[in-house]
Amino acid sequence: MNASAHCGLQAGDAGSMRLLEELKSDNLISMKKTMTATEVARNFSEVLDLVEAGDEVEITRGNKVIAMLSGKPHPTVKDLLEAVANFHSQFGAPDDETIAIYDQILADRHAPENLVGGDFDRDPWQR
Repeated sequence: MNASAHCGLQAGDAGSMRLLEELKSDNLISMKKTMTATEVARNFSEVLDLVEAGDEVEITRGNKVIAMLSGKPHPTVKDLLEAVANFHSQFGAPDDETIAIYDQILADRHAPENLVGGDFDRDPWQR
């Protein structure tokens, strides 16, 4: 799919052509785009798709940046560790019974007959 089809823009529109040129980038991970408030309003669903895909959209009005749209940041390991620490401070460390149940769940999950931890080439319907 080309950039114009992705954004729903018409090739004859000068503003659309400027936007299409900004969409071309060698950076496949994340791109920063500049759009006017009018362009964002007319193509809001496509803008949300771009943001969801990891791009940032800078919104201008009268050649002045008024806002930046970016996706929700992904949690980091530090965030996870802080959440676990907060959970333990609120509810206490898990007891021996809880740890045993957790260990059994992990053992069941990675058992040879389970596709998660077992043989990925076997027929899942055959025991």
